[in-house]
Amino acid sequence: MDADTSKKIAFPMIGCGAVLVLISILAFFFGAFHVFLDPRGAISADEALPAMIGGGCCGMSSLVIVVVSVFLLVRSRKREETPSEE
Repeated sequence: MDADTSKKIAFPMIGCGAVLVLISILAFFFGAFHVFLDPRGAISADEALPAMIGGGCCGMSSLVIVVVSVFLLVRSRKREETPSEE
């Protein structure tokens, strides 16, 4: 994969991954609020626990997407900086 193609792939992956991480963090904290701080509220702790666990799992997998895409971007920029040996 050349540097230009790698950048075209990395930038959308960083953006989409960051949005997924944000949504996952919000779902995790929503579930955590209802599990730990308000367990007997309108949403019980039993109903909110899957949201907390799912938000955490999706957040970790989305974070992997962001890390891999940042790695692709850094690698493509290093490839641009090094002069080609011909």
